[in-house]
Amino acid sequence: MSAFTYNARKLCRLGKKTRPILVMTTVCLFLLVFKKSLLKLQNDSPQQQVVQKPIHERKLQELKAADQPVVTAPKNTSFHFQRTNNKLNKPKSKPVKKLKEPDDDQNANQCYQMRDCSRMKPVSPKLRKKRGCEKRLPDTLIVGVKKAGTSALKSFLCFHPDVIASHFELHYFDVRYFLGIEWYLDNLPYATPKQKVMEKTPKYFIYPDVPRKICDDISPSVKIIIIVRDPVTRAISDYVHEDESRERMKVEGQRKDRLTPSLSPEMEAIRNIHRRIDKQNIERAGLNIFPKLGETFEDSVVDANGDVVRTNAIVDSGIYVVHILRWLEYFPRNQILIIDGDAFIKDPVPVLQQVENFIGVSSYFSRDNFYFDEEKHFYCVSKPEKSCMPKVKGRKHPNIDPKVLKKLREFYKPYDKWLVEVTGQNYTWMKYDKEF
Repeated sequence: MSAFTYNARKLCRLGKKTRPILVMTTVCLFLLVFKKSLLKLQNDSPQQQVVQKPIHERKLQELKAADQPVVTAPKNTSFHFQRTNNKLNKPKSKPVKKLKEPDDDQNANQCYQMRDCSRMKPVSPKLRKKRGCEKRLPDTLIVGVKKAGTSALKSFLCFHPDVIASHFELHYFDVRYFLGIEWYLDNLPYATPKQKVMEKTPKYFIYPDVPRKICDDISPSVKIIIIVRDPVTRAISDYVHEDESRERMKVEGQRKDRLTPSLSPEMEAIRNIHRRIDKQNIERAGLNIFPKLGETFEDSVVDANGDVVRTNAIVDSGIYVVHILRWLEYFPRNQILIIDGDAFIKDPVPVLQQVENFIGVSSYFSRDNFYFDEEKHFYCVSKPEKSCMPKVKGRKHPNIDPKVLKKLREFYKPYDKWLVEVTGQNYTWMKYDKEF
């Protein structure tokens, strides 16, 4: 028997003797009989319930009592309240969930969202990592020739899923070599392991020291693409381009260099040293890489005595064989693809298929990829998306004195014949002479 029960009964016996004690006995009996009920009521009291409720349920109860808007929390999640001026406000609406980048479409092996090299927006870092995208030195270089179709060739090749090319002409091996190979690599595009990296700078063709630099800094096994066309037509196109640049500079001034970073005095000194070395190499090689413009094309290519101005880059760049021989000193013939630019303009498909085989990518281009623009008078891309070269391409040529044209053709004739002997292939523009 418990001590509490024993004492209660003892008090009840005493209560029989005195009335005050009887009152006490009644209270004790009440406690004895309703002991369990009182304990249960104590455990189920409202105060105890508040303590045991989770914090977000109590906060919900307060909101209801205060007649405030209620936001219920999902199960198994934490609930956060926003306070402004110590008053509870509705939580902000959930942000719209970003759509995941597709990884199973036709561009799933690409590092950029568009195939066109002029609109190069990289995919997210997560996808780049998943696809193995990285920057690496070029597998192929389009080194020239200026105004022979290099831009069109690169633009078309950019639509091949296994080819990626830099948008800008980087001019690293001719005028930005002082910036170092890290700068060059940083300005090249991301590429998957399957893709071939390409860079195009037409002036590489005529700079004397560029073949050696490419061989040393990239690889002796890098592929070289050279596209040539009728040297007379190329010279006219070169003049029109340079003359337009001259007139634009008079109005707009010198255009800002978008690629070369701000240089410290030390880097400026290094650039000047490289310029002096390049100038010495150009003079030693007997080359003329700077265009000299007269008032007309005729004044630019023929002097007062009626002789062709060999020292003008507009003329010198068309002596293809002299420059190609310098490239052959560093790269074997089977690593150099020489494209007939006039054949490329008339029908790009066979040439692009030739390039695919040369650089080692899958067959992609067919006639379905192109259409002929009647207004611009050259071929444009029809698929995978419609794309065409800008208006600055295909500039109208001026009427040239027939005597000057004949003089230029006679000037180039022996060099063209030599070109056939060195390269082992014929060229479309040489049909004007029966010897070819």
